[in-house]
Amino acid sequence: HPVGGKMRMPKPPFNFLDQNDFPKSHAPVLGQHNREVLSELGVEEKEIERMEEREKTNKEIIEGMLFTDVANASREK
Repeated sequence: HPVGGKMRMPKPPFNFLDQNDFPKSHAPVLGQHNREVLSELGVEEKEIERMEEREKTNKEIIEGMLFTDVANASREK
């Protein structure tokens, strides 16, 4: 998986007809299909771009807060 890495899974205890193996593709990353789903729901392109920009800004803020917390914790030791 692009984020979680390789994962080992047990085979199911039963087989379905015409089932050869586990899926060869990985599970989608959180938000991977947002644009496609929102477009299919009729959300305008401009609104989707605005949501993506807001998500990017929020991610930067959260990462900054986490980095600050880690830096403060290391100074306290």
